[in-house]
Amino acid sequence: EQAQELKEDFRDGKVQEAESKPQVSTSTVIDEEGVDVEGAHVIQVIHGKTKYRVVAQEAFTFGDVKGRLQPLSKVQAKDQRIIFKAKERNDSEKLSDAGAIKGCKMILMFKERQHKVEEEKAMVQDVEGELLSIEEKSKKLQAKCNANLLDTVAINVEMGLCYEAVERLGD
Repeated sequence: EQAQELKEDFRDGKVQEAESKPQVSTSTVIDEEGVDVEGAHVIQVIHGKTKYRVVAQEAFTFGDVKGRLQPLSKVQAKDQRIIFKAKERNDSEKLSDAGAIKGCKMILMFKERQHKVEEEKAMVQDVEGELLSIEEKSKKLQAKCNANLLDTVAINVEMGLCYEAVERLGD
């Protein structure tokens, strides 16, 4: 009964349709040069929230697609895995043999060690930044000492802070 009443009220304009909230897309689309050319054979390769659109030719292999993805994803082709139609594809397999057509979607995965490499690169950058900061602080401390601007207590405090930062890096 209630559903029928709501239908009638909606029909008569007494109840407004609920406003739908626009969905905000948080995905990133990275296009290879030439994907906007009319008639281009574009395939979409998805990795997480990132969508890569690359131009492929019918004679391309999955290895060729990985090569096209390398400059876009910043990951070596040897560290990429492509999943198409629920199967990981070999580099030598042709797109046409697998049934890949214009506009098809594939999934891009990175090999396990690639995540470790990226994490290690980020860690090295953090450590380098921290070392530069410590080096800068020590130079400033040395300049203040040379100019007799600090007493022994202040010098010890500053040196202690630098030492603690170096110890953190050692961990």
